[in-house]
Amino acid sequence: MTRVFLSYAEEDGAVTGTLAELLEQHDFEVFRYEKTNLGLFVQTLADELGKADRFVALLSRHYQRSEWCMKEWNTADRLSTESKTNRPVITVCEVGEFDEPLHPFIGNHARHDLRATTEAKLAAVLATFGVLAAPLDGGRFRNREQELTNLLNALSLSSGQDLWVVAAPPRMGKSWFLREAERRLTAKGWGETRLLDLARWPELWSAPAKVVVELMGVNVEPEGDALTEDEIEDIAREVSKRGNNQLYLLDSAERLDRETAAEVRSALTAVYTHLVERRVRKRFSMIIGTRRPDSWRGLGRYTQCRFRTLGLSEFKLEVIEDAVRDGAADAEDSLVRKSALLLQQESDGLPALLLAWLDWAHEANLIGIERGLRKATTFEAVTAKYVRNDLLTHDVLFPSGAGNALAKKALEHALKVLVPYRLITQSHLKFHFDDDAAMRDDVTAAGWDMRELWTALNSTSLLDPRMGLWRVINSPIRRVLYRYYYRSDAERVTAHEEAKWCYQRWTVNEAGSEQVMMMKECLWHELCRQLLQQPSELRQALPEAATQYAKAFLSSGLYDRREFVECVHELLIEDHEFQLTLHDHVGLFQEVLSAIDTAVSEGT
Repeated sequence: MTRVFLSYAEEDGAVTGTLAELLEQHDFEVFRYEKTNLGLFVQTLADELGKADRFVALLSRHYQRSEWCMKEWNTADRLSTESKTNRPVITVCEVGEFDEPLHPFIGNHARHDLRATTEAKLAAVLATFGVLAAPLDGGRFRNREQELTNLLNALSLSSGQDLWVVAAPPRMGKSWFLREAERRLTAKGWGETRLLDLARWPELWSAPAKVVVELMGVNVEPEGDALTEDEIEDIAREVSKRGNNQLYLLDSAERLDRETAAEVRSALTAVYTHLVERRVRKRFSMIIGTRRPDSWRGLGRYTQCRFRTLGLSEFKLEVIEDAVRDGAADAEDSLVRKSALLLQQESDGLPALLLAWLDWAHEANLIGIERGLRKATTFEAVTAKYVRNDLLTHDVLFPSGAGNALAKKALEHALKVLVPYRLITQSHLKFHFDDDAAMRDDVTAAGWDMRELWTALNSTSLLDPRMGLWRVINSPIRRVLYRYYYRSDAERVTAHEEAKWCYQRWTVNEAGSEQVMMMKECLWHELCRQLLQQPSELRQALPEAATQYAKAFLSSGLYDRREFVECVHELLIEDHEFQLTLHDHVGLFQEVLSAIDTAVSEGT
């Protein structure tokens, strides 16, 4: 059971009680100093801090002026940065007014404003702990029905898919989706379900055998971290004796590192194979919920029982229109459509961010929405707050629990230099690492070298499954982080100029498909720069740039000219983001393709 140490001043006892009760309702073991025997006060506090998985500081002036509170804070901060396990994970809840400047380390941790303990704010705290107390969409979004229907139908058909991986980046509604599938199946009397949310069981994150045993709910005592063949057979035998259909749901699977996930995946596949070979009449099904689906490739050994990936993507315009209309029933259709489009652009369809923007828009009753969206104060209050509280948190950057404040700072610096790129490799990181002294200082302070930084970046929950040597920061998240880190047009122009230079440095050394990919990305960064700096000249400048890049990049001996053109055309036609950006410039996309064709036909 996850242990939570609540650190608070006596004057803030009321809100502390509310939070403690909420956490205990969700099976967290909560420590409050009232439970301490006064005769053993110091020793008990030290013991509890040493055992805590999470440390929650309830920040107020009372807290800042309490000698005991600051001792607890300093001890927790030292344990989280110096211990081998990097525990406890620290969360700050603002429960009253406080004095500036804050303790220098407070700003490095997830923070929540609980000065008014609304249901939504308490739910946001629970989400930091890996618990969604209520549907993420608050009942406002009529979506995910198709995904749910596909999954539930498969589980209801005798020949339907049994093994599923539900994949989604942070705060996309994955946990809600698993619980909703479980709820609907239970309501239908489908059979028995068992859900294990690893976010609440950090003691299992490095114990693959215990994960399987706990998920299956079997009476098997594993001898080691990995299950033996005899133990796997015992698990399969016990499960096969159960009379009903069985559904096992493993949520927050990104908490397992790659090696642990591989052990769990192998064991679950072996159990499932035993049941298939025994021709068990009842269904044995499994759903893995994770932010990193690549760790589960290979789940299911045979063709008939391989897993299927179900990805939860950002919300589309039609869903957002419905939500806008629900909150402004009297608004004209044209205003609803316009507002939905603006909100989609600001939120990129990310559910939690969209909810925040919808709250803001409905409070304004859709009046002056376009002007309000452009205000820096509005962006800071909505998007910037979402980035800090939902994206750049310890749980997202370090899903397996490792990491400290210095490591977090180094990762954030790396993300800042990489989010202008749509595709990244370790070479992109090295390009900036070599030229950015501040970045090198942050990485050194974290105790890493450049390669270790790259490994840590790939271990976050922000990257989508890999594409060969290329990596992809989840597209809507990348766009939101880009707007967060680069606030002004001047900063964005500089970022795109640096990105083009990064690619152009490699043109003479790369060959084949790499050249084509780099040319396409150079053209993308040129498009972004032109729209920011010289939009009126775009129609002339972009085809000219395409001509120049085609001549510069056509240096690979692996392509003849016609192959090169066909490959570039194919990549651009498949690049929906590129085409969408040119949506208001009718015919310009075709002019770009023609310019490339002409440049290559004329030769270099």
